[in-house]
Amino acid sequence: MNFLFQLTTHWQFWAFFSALAAAMTAIFAKLGVKDVSLDITTIARAIVIVTCPISLI
Repeated sequence: MNFLFQLTTHWQFWAFFSALAAAMTAIFAKLGVKDVSLDITTIARAIVIVTCPISLI
């Protein structure tokens, strides 16, 4: 538990996680969403961005 606390207090961890989330957003945006409504894809990307940090807690 102490290791996880120390890891999450460093800005490098959050910078890496932010870059990873941005990359995942770009990848999901490129995946076969051309036949799906723009509103649905925006909601899906928002859900992915919100659930990634929550999964770390």
